[in-house]
Amino acid sequence: MRKLELCLSFLVALLVVLALASPASSQTAVPMLINYQGELRSPATGEPVPDGFHNMVFRIYDAQFGGAPLWQGTHSDVNGNPVEVTNGILSVILGSGASNELSSSIFDGADRWLEIQVGAETLSPRQRITSVAYSLVSENSRLLGGNEASDFVIQAEGLRLETNDTSPNIIGGYGGNRVTAGAEGATIAGGGAVLMTNRVTDRYGTIGGGANNQAGDNAGTTDDAPYATVGGGFWNSARGDYATVAGGYSNDASGSSATVGGGYSNTAGDSYATVAGGDSNEASGSEATVGGGYSNSASNLAATVAGGYNNTASGSRGTVGGGRDNTASGAFATVAGGRSNLASASYATIAGGGPSDLVNPDTTRNLATDDYSTVGGGGNNQAGDNAGTTTDARYATVGGGDSNIASGSYATAPGGNSNTAAGDYSFAAGRRAKANYGGCFVWGDSTNDDIATSGPNRFMVRASGGVWFYSTPDKSTGVRLPANDSAWTTVSDRALKENIRRVDRREILRKLIQVPISRWSYKGQTPGIEHVGPMAQEFYAAFGLGDDERYISTIDPDGVALAAIQGLHEIVQEKDEEISTLKKQSAKLEARLASLEALVGTMAKEWKGAEQ
Repeated sequence: MRKLELCLSFLVALLVVLALASPASSQTAVPMLINYQGELRSPATGEPVPDGFHNMVFRIYDAQFGGAPLWQGTHSDVNGNPVEVTNGILSVILGSGASNELSSSIFDGADRWLEIQVGAETLSPRQRITSVAYSLVSENSRLLGGNEASDFVIQAEGLRLETNDTSPNIIGGYGGNRVTAGAEGATIAGGGAVLMTNRVTDRYGTIGGGANNQAGDNAGTTDDAPYATVGGGFWNSARGDYATVAGGYSNDASGSSATVGGGYSNTAGDSYATVAGGDSNEASGSEATVGGGYSNSASNLAATVAGGYNNTASGSRGTVGGGRDNTASGAFATVAGGRSNLASASYATIAGGGPSDLVNPDTTRNLATDDYSTVGGGGNNQAGDNAGTTTDARYATVGGGDSNIASGSYATAPGGNSNTAAGDYSFAAGRRAKANYGGCFVWGDSTNDDIATSGPNRFMVRASGGVWFYSTPDKSTGVRLPANDSAWTTVSDRALKENIRRVDRREILRKLIQVPISRWSYKGQTPGIEHVGPMAQEFYAAFGLGDDERYISTIDPDGVALAAIQGLHEIVQEKDEEISTLKKQSAKLEARLASLEALVGTMAKEWKGAEQ
């Protein structure tokens, strides 16, 4: 009598499919495994067997009783793969483990039975293997009525097959759709109509649908524009080899591997050119791209127009991002957007903006005319000299504003109105600032009048409201030039000072007298220009003022001079007091002398009278 009984089998039996006639490459990807689950209970009590590991043997037969096993799989301690039973439930993968491999040939018959041996006891009856496991092989997936699928030719209304020695042409849709004789591997999925037939003229061309579409160049041989594709739409042509028109109306991809995504009347006319969509766009340069928009043109190598209206990227790898009537004609030039902007030199850039006069846009548009020049925006601005070569005013920049020009190399006009940075490395900003020479910085305030340099390397500012320079973050220390003034005013607020001490004015006077005062000229200054003053080293040695012995602050000489004047004033006062005292003494003496003189005179008269 059985000591164990199998109460539930094939809770899950899953096998990945193998086809007997499939190529070896597909078989290698299919695991030959069956997931089997069952339940073991004691026939005496009906309770699940105790938990633990059991040695089991699984066999597959082609009969319910007797016969020899077609396959045997052993799961034991010896093989290192005994079957674990928990709460009576066992789970095992048939075909796993050494020497247990399954093959599809085991299931090439109608009926198969599974027998299980637990330890030394063989359970009965055998269990029939149902169709789930038969997914190992399906003869019907390969054969139709005993014939190979390749033996069949589909014949249906609206679909025909044109055979040849290489690959048949499949033609669907309108009966007038056609493949040029000599082309093979062509496909017309459908579409077409009277006088609007779909045509594949070169080998392996494809038309997905639509009407009046053509895949191939319909010229020369059937092999000079192969693998062309038209997805659908109307009146589209993919005439280059590997060219593609996804859809739309009246689009043409005539370049090798060219692509038109859709839209209307778009053309991708050179190799690897792309028009994503839009209306009347043309990508006529190799690897050129037009993203969309209307009437845009990318006509040079890898040129790009992202969108917009009537934009042109005619320079090699030039780019127009969008906007209207913009042109990037220099190599690697970029116009990001705006209207009527022209970047005509290599690596020139115009970020946006447009003409200040829409009636005459070409005369007031932004221009970047020299290599690496940049216009950030605004209107009627020019970066570069727009004359001679494109290299004589390189790296010029206009940030924005109106009617600004940076025509020197590395010149900058950041914005404002009517500013000109004409010298190399010059800078002009504000209004009507003219940096006409190299290395000049010119700032013009709102005054409607030119402020211009008359020589190189000059810093010129017109600030009719005054000028402030601060040397601390809180603007508490610095200098200013008040409006309509001609001298700098320095901060001298007591509240901003510390360590205040009185000075010995006479000592400062004494030291000042000892500091040599010379007449001299700066080296490099225009000959004939002279100055009077002390040397910084001697001034610093005498007074120890300032933070460097090579410089003299404008505050310190004033302070020294004022202190010396006060010291001199003290000396003068003392001398005045002495003089006053002496004058009083002198007056007394003079009075006494006058009295004596009068007395002598009187005595002389009396004496003379006495003699007479």
